[in-house]
Amino acid sequence: MDVNAAVAAAAAIAGLCTGVIAVLAFRWSEREQARPTRTSLHTDAVLPPGVDTVLSVLRSSAVVLDESDAVVKASSAAYALGLVRGGQLAV
Repeated sequence: MDVNAAVAAAAAIAGLCTGVIAVLAFRWSEREQARPTRTSLHTDAVLPPGVDTVLSVLRSSAVVLDESDAVVKASSAAYALGLVRGGQLAV
């Protein structure tokens, strides 16, 4: 096996590993966003209609908090940036 073939094989393995890690990270992120938080189960009726729609189309991060600073709703960008974890602000 010559050097070029070895480099190509190493690059292919690295690309495959990167792809697998990216897919796993995406699936974990989607699962985290779909999981209902403790506060969202009983506070959905308090929010005005359309808040879900607005948060779903925002490209920037946005978080809706209740009186105790627990996260009621958050945009997908807020989850992707790690601003929200376990129903609380992480930052």
